[in-house]
Amino acid sequence: MNSNKKAKARREAEAKKTAQTKRILTTGVGIGMLFVGLWAGLTLQAAFGTGTCGGSDEALERYLEKSQDRAVTVLKTAQEGRVKAVLYEREDLGGCIALFQKRLFGLRWAYDGMDTFSDSGLHLAGSWNEGGFGGSKCEITVYGDNRGGEVNAYAVTDAGETVAREDLESDYILDIYLLDGATEMPRTLAQYDDSGRELE
Repeated sequence: MNSNKKAKARREAEAKKTAQTKRILTTGVGIGMLFVGLWAGLTLQAAFGTGTCGGSDEALERYLEKSQDRAVTVLKTAQEGRVKAVLYEREDLGGCIALFQKRLFGLRWAYDGMDTFSDSGLHLAGSWNEGGFGGSKCEITVYGDNRGGEVNAYAVTDAGETVAREDLESDYILDIYLLDGATEMPRTLAQYDDSGRELE
């Protein structure tokens, strides 16, 4: 009789211990899921927050109009790797270029600055990030208004590798280059007419 009572008490103790373990595990899983949810929420908030937009031309145009509080006309877009560039026009500034960086596996794009440009000729802009995986990564953009066809070719002469294009179209030009191993941003853009003469 006593042995039955002891066995019953042992089973009850074991059942109680199992129930406690399940409660602890359930609580731990719940807390873990809470932290994962918070992390995911913060990540999405950063990815979808201020300064980001979708990748379509329409989304980029809407973002530029809203962020600059001005009507804009997108003239041309280009993408190379994680970099996207938009040539656009504002009535008060004329020609402008805006740069974006890829976020959230390309589903979102983060605004990375803008500049204006003159009515004719080509221009050079870019940046570089030293270190990281694979060494430096330099991003340069050649852009401008070539609708008059004055520029037939260009070359970035201090890029350390071939950055050049010939037989340019009589249109807006927007070319992006990603240069591995660069230690500084190239700054010398040579432009040539159809006879090969360098333009001033």
